[in-house]
Amino acid sequence: MLIKINPYPYKVKIEFTQPIGIYNPFSSYGNLDRDPEMERYGFGNSRGGNSYAVVYSSENRFLDQWNFKGQVNFQSTGNLIGDYDHDGYAEIACVSLDNMDIYLNVIEPFDSLNHTVRDLLIDTVGESELNPSIAVPDLRFYDLNGDGFDEVIFSLNAWYVDQPRKAYVCDIRNNRLLKTQTMGIGPVELLIKDYDRDGDPEIFPSSNASNNYDEGGIVYPDTAGYYFVLDKDLGFKVAPTVIAHVFSGIVPFFFMNGQDTTLWYIASDPNDSLVPVKFYSVNRDLSIHKEPFLPGMKGMPLGNVEAYQTDKLNILSDVSYKKLILLQGEGTPKTVPVDLRARIIPLHNPEAGLRACGFVTQSIGKRNLIDFWSSSGRKLTRIELETPIEQFEMDWIGPVDQGVRFLICSESIEYTCRIFRNPFYYLQFLILLLLIGGFYGFIYIIRAIQENQLATQENMRREILELQLKSVRNQLDPHFTFNALNTLSGLSLTGDQKGVDHFIGHFSRLLRTHLQTADKILVPLRDEIEFVSNYVELQRIRFDNLFELILEIPGSVDLSLQVPRLMIQTHVENAIKHGLAPGQEGRIAERQEGRRAGRQEGKIWVRIKEEGKDLIIQIEDNSHGRGRSGVKPFESTGKGLVNQERIFKSLWQLYGIRISSRILDLHRPDGSTGGTRVEIIMKEIS
Repeated sequence: MLIKINPYPYKVKIEFTQPIGIYNPFSSYGNLDRDPEMERYGFGNSRGGNSYAVVYSSENRFLDQWNFKGQVNFQSTGNLIGDYDHDGYAEIACVSLDNMDIYLNVIEPFDSLNHTVRDLLIDTVGESELNPSIAVPDLRFYDLNGDGFDEVIFSLNAWYVDQPRKAYVCDIRNNRLLKTQTMGIGPVELLIKDYDRDGDPEIFPSSNASNNYDEGGIVYPDTAGYYFVLDKDLGFKVAPTVIAHVFSGIVPFFFMNGQDTTLWYIASDPNDSLVPVKFYSVNRDLSIHKEPFLPGMKGMPLGNVEAYQTDKLNILSDVSYKKLILLQGEGTPKTVPVDLRARIIPLHNPEAGLRACGFVTQSIGKRNLIDFWSSSGRKLTRIELETPIEQFEMDWIGPVDQGVRFLICSESIEYTCRIFRNPFYYLQFLILLLLIGGFYGFIYIIRAIQENQLATQENMRREILELQLKSVRNQLDPHFTFNALNTLSGLSLTGDQKGVDHFIGHFSRLLRTHLQTADKILVPLRDEIEFVSNYVELQRIRFDNLFELILEIPGSVDLSLQVPRLMIQTHVENAIKHGLAPGQEGRIAERQEGRRAGRQEGKIWVRIKEEGKDLIIQIEDNSHGRGRSGVKPFESTGKGLVNQERIFKSLWQLYGIRISSRILDLHRPDGSTGGTRVEIIMKEIS
């Protein structure tokens, strides 16, 4: 026997498995005497062909045994315990079959035997080639005549024979037996209530249209489903009325709605493809009329429905859709899914049971499951039986060790179990809370990392823009502007209007390009080349055309490629400032003499080419080199190059653009320095 308990607020533990100690028992528990403890009793069939009842005290001490005629059918006997004379001592009852004779037996183990019914012949079964058997679908005590003493009320349905199919009333006190007339429809379960409020209770049977009788072969044949009502003497208070087709099941139940209780019938009619489940409400005058839905059930799909009732709930079991429908009379019904075909297990001795438990279901199929439910439809725990059991009884035994013992018993097995609270039930909520907290913590950490990365990227972007702004300010600083204006003034004084226009055009384009790209980190290659060209032209005007710019750019180069702003201009500026532009009076005279002689030796080459996905840029000049110009090594050539290296590093971290650069000193054939070359490589520019 396998117990699955982890997810539920209650756990089940099998304490022991022990037969009652007699042959073929069917055991139960009930309070048979006036003490609060539960006694154990059971029915059995002896090897000699008779049956018996045996009773044990609350200390599990054998009390006595009572023998009866015939055999007890364990699959259909049910469990009857009550106190018909209300003296505090309970009676137990069973029905037995001896050949063709049916007997009723009622004993009162802890009181006198004055009112004990032993081997009371109540009916006989018809002839059959097969071994006949009887089912007792309902067996109860109820005071029908209002004399203060309960009668034994039960129904019988024969197997392998046509009769009996009747309801019975045994008045123990007055030694009187009543039964319904012979008919084709057999009453199954019996609901008893003074529904029309005339002072006498009515009996509302359920029935099955099993199609064992032909039309006309017997009164009220079972070729249709009938609604009918019995009075306290088992006569018809309402004659049978057809409400469903053959093979239908007719089930009555009381719908509890606060203080009001109404009677309804369910007709599960497999022969009606349009409305396989029909609802009928019963008026106080016992007239019946069809209704489309139960209260609150509009639009709910239904298949094959059976009705059950507990003290607090109406329960509809829908086999077709594998669900239970809980009806509490108010609001929308609650649907509870079940694993397999489910049936409600009657709970005996509710006063000794678990308060949280509203009902128990058994799911029958490849797995044999027993589920405990609260009245609100919350699953409390589950038992999975290794051995399938089609029919068994379950009795509460009583409280023990902060739990409740109960018995599961059939003809072949017997388990005594204990149900108690799961001490680790609330731990799952703590674990769930920790998981949720961990999830949100993980999201918070990821978000914090992302926000930190975004902040770092924004800081890098701001730093690059600031570095570029510093570079532009170095180029357009007051000294540069002052020199440019002096150059413009000199051109104006000499009357060189063409030179003035030329200077203003390049200067305005330089400023426009600067303003358009002031907030950008990367610019198209063509914009960078245009900026460099305008800058060089201004410097040429300033230094009287002592050098020239030579662009070597093949047509295959994509000029829309994004490059860091001022990347080329910075090195062109260094070539002019530290290599080609005169810095001393002797060098001025030397260059002017070279110009008069027709030599234009000052040159700056900008060469751009693509190799695969790499962009290669060379800036070269033919000056006297860094050595003669007094320039420091590359690592300390000035703030412009230092800032540019910082920009390259940030671009790699920010955009994944890898840029490397190096500066080479060029030499003439005689070994003297003859210029400088800068190589810049941008890898996998997209």
